[in-house]
Amino acid sequence: MMWSMLTVSLWILLLFPQTVLAEISQQLRSKEPINVSADRLEADMKKGVATFTGKVTARQGDVAIHARSMTVFYTTGGKGDVERAEFDGDVRIVQNDRVAVADKGLFLNREGQVVLSGHAEVHEAGSSVTGDEIVYYLNESRSVISSDPTSRVNAVFRPQGEAK
Repeated sequence: MMWSMLTVSLWILLLFPQTVLAEISQQLRSKEPINVSADRLEADMKKGVATFTGKVTARQGDVAIHARSMTVFYTTGGKGDVERAEFDGDVRIVQNDRVAVADKGLFLNREGQVVLSGHAEVHEAGSSVTGDEIVYYLNESRSVISSDPTSRVNAVFRPQGEAK
């Protein structure tokens, strides 16, 4: 009995950041409109770069991304598809009761990756995982959480039904 509880607990724990980031990343790749508000927008159409600064909030569906700045790199001369988006400064991604925070965030569209770096954390329903970097591979439904040699990856799993 103990072995099966441990196996289930570890399975859910390992899937926790993947589940949270998978749902967030699906929203990032959706066709719903993205609404961005910021104090300032500077766009360079020739270079294919748009930089939002000052209390940036980007919303798409039920996902909101907050940061001090967001730089979007997109293709030029065609559809203007997003190649990558960089988020800097107090990055917070919120979807319902799921929250991911980090110093920096990166969305790599072609590579299918979301990277949170610098004090990266993902929280949901009392469970959490923390590390220096969390990489979620969108197309593979897997994540890698790592820390530098002076710190460690930490995870807290709260079984469903247990009070927070």
